[in-house]
Amino acid sequence: MTSRIRIIGGQWKRRLLPVPDAPGLRPTPDRVRETLFNWLGQDLTGWRCIDLFAGSGALGFEAASRGAARVDMVEQNPAIARGLQGSIQQLGAQGVIRLHRADASRWLAQPQPPGSSSAAGADLILLDPPFRAGWMERILPAALARLAPQGFIYAEADFPLTPEWLARQQCGRLVILRSGRAGQVHYHLLQDTGDGGASVRAVDDQVADADRVEGSDQVADTGAGQGAVEGMEEGMGTGTGKGMEAGAGQDAVEGMEEGMETGTGEDMEAGAGEGIHSGFPGRGWTAP
Repeated sequence: MTSRIRIIGGQWKRRLLPVPDAPGLRPTPDRVRETLFNWLGQDLTGWRCIDLFAGSGALGFEAASRGAARVDMVEQNPAIARGLQGSIQQLGAQGVIRLHRADASRWLAQPQPPGSSSAAGADLILLDPPFRAGWMERILPAALARLAPQGFIYAEADFPLTPEWLARQQCGRLVILRSGRAGQVHYHLLQDTGDGGASVRAVDDQVADADRVEGSDQVADTGAGQGAVEGMEEGMGTGTGKGMEAGAGQDAVEGMEEGMETGTGEDMEAGAGEGIHSGFPGRGWTAP
């Protein structure tokens, strides 16, 4: 039986594409894709993208729909690759999307032809490997080597990526700009700043109580006082500032909206004040 994915933005908005049944295939949910491209600013005109472990192609098709100049999809499974090729033809996207039936790590290691996203340095690498197989540890350093300066990596994993974990993988120059959780999936937007990222860290669901993470779309716990979490949407931490809902308490994380990270209080990485990170910096930003 074949399921379908829906493109949610750009020139192919609302188009439905078939997805073959295959063990372990996990199309990124609509809500998570919407959050990702909100973080990226919606318009990817001219970007060079790589979709590793392309699977359903949901991420790569979304990037192409939003103006990417080139998307290299890499998928090893023959049946899934045939489905992707059919979708590319259905969209008339042969001029933008190139499909490579190959092992992702071997494809990254081989010399790339001129004009490919990898040869020029990718602006965005979409990384959604099989879970519990050690892929993230192996593939992230290789992906980083193919990233353009100040480029982005979107990574899905069955565990939260942390600055310490990134450092152990020799990827310490990546900073975590945004992160969230949808069910058992932890998703992250990383950027190569080239400085080790000492000045920027995402509020990666900084609530000690894991029971506060619910469903695939959002976290919604309320409270007041120290460590209170209020009005959280999209599974992201926020505080004071644009689109915020007020609250009180030291280290409070409040009023989450569309993945914005803001806040007040000691140790917060959002909004305004000491040690605070607010909003998405966009292309060309580097840590101070």
